[in-house]
Amino acid sequence: MTRKKASITCSFLFGLLCIAVPFSHAHATPEPTHKKPRVVWLNVFVHGIMSIKPHISWNNFMLFMKDQVGGTLYEKTVELMREDPFFYKNQAMQRLGLHRVQPLPIKGDSSSTFAFTLNEIGKHYGVNKHDNRYYTFGWSGLLSAKSRYQEAQRLFKELHQEIKRLRAENITPRIRLFGYSHGGNVCLNLGLIRQKEYSGMPFTVDETVLLGTPIINDTDYLTTDPLFKRVYNLYSLRDRIQPMDMFAPNQFFSNRIFRARKDFKLPNKLIQIQLKVTRCTRNTHNCPKRFLQSSNFSRPQVVYGKSGLLRDISPGHVELWFFGWTPVNYRSCYPLNPLPTIAFAPIILHHAKKIAKSITPEHAIVADIRPQHEVILFRKDSHSSPHSTVPYMPKAKLDTLHDAIHKCKPDLYSDKIYKAHINDAVSVARKALEISRE
Repeated sequence: MTRKKASITCSFLFGLLCIAVPFSHAHATPEPTHKKPRVVWLNVFVHGIMSIKPHISWNNFMLFMKDQVGGTLYEKTVELMREDPFFYKNQAMQRLGLHRVQPLPIKGDSSSTFAFTLNEIGKHYGVNKHDNRYYTFGWSGLLSAKSRYQEAQRLFKELHQEIKRLRAENITPRIRLFGYSHGGNVCLNLGLIRQKEYSGMPFTVDETVLLGTPIINDTDYLTTDPLFKRVYNLYSLRDRIQPMDMFAPNQFFSNRIFRARKDFKLPNKLIQIQLKVTRCTRNTHNCPKRFLQSSNFSRPQVVYGKSGLLRDISPGHVELWFFGWTPVNYRSCYPLNPLPTIAFAPIILHHAKKIAKSITPEHAIVADIRPQHEVILFRKDSHSSPHSTVPYMPKAKLDTLHDAIHKCKPDLYSDKIYKAHINDAVSVARKALEISRE
């Protein structure tokens, strides 16, 4: 080899060495990397009170008024009912405390089926941008403001523990609470727990969804607490139970909506949503010409649902939350049967959030579900024209969902059996109290 060629070869090899050494070194000691946290929504279902129907008497009325239900037949009966899995079969409710739920259609397991339904409808409308996990929070179910506060303490602690556990797994949890009936007031009490027992802000609740919650002065102002980032109040004018709580202090009856007072201004993060369900009359449905007129949204009476072509069949208290096989107060003719109305929360909340930017919290958004017209109509409560419309679920997909849910209906679940379980709880509670007093 000539001296010139040898020089070129050495230069070439030296160049390769200069490249190879840093390359191999980089592979030997990589730079530390930090994996981006994964966002996961925690959806927590908080049920309402257990039925007080067997306990309506003058003596109990006074106990409810004074919030002195401890040690009573009512308290013991409700305790036994809460321990009876029979009452978990028609709504999202499990044993006491915070428990994870898998979103699957499981026969006799309403909590899993409830989560499955929300998940499927959210996926259909494309509003589940992140992973969703589902939980139930079980509480005593007593008609008692003291009890609701105490149960909120447990909810706060168990939520905090779950959030810390997930953060340790590099998960960023976002919280969405669904509070049905007085379960909503358990949720609002979290704000009071934070104020009294925590100097800082250990976590925040991204979305608090109140469903048929009796609005009372004891808790309404807690919507302003910074713990809550956004609060939705979903109600129906056909819900006769929500405004019937007469046991809140300094208030004759509860309200359906939040109203400002002298010392309470409605926060901008509050969104109030009136839930409606509208169907055609039988004559309208059977006549193509009348049916076409019933979907003419340029006519104010059609938009309001006040036309003679239409009927308001909006949900009652039970139809907001329970499945269609519940033995009491769920109409067989209800257009969403067997679904609970809250099943459509994913698209309703998503759309209402957009509309809320142009209104104040004093004004409600009307979400009018019209299955026969295959549309969900949104409007501002004072407006006679729609703000927007969203297609209802296609019939084929809805039929598939209904079939899956019908298969989850528990066996031996009738009005007679339901009442028998209540009567058994009352009987056992009465004997237990008699023994304790001997």
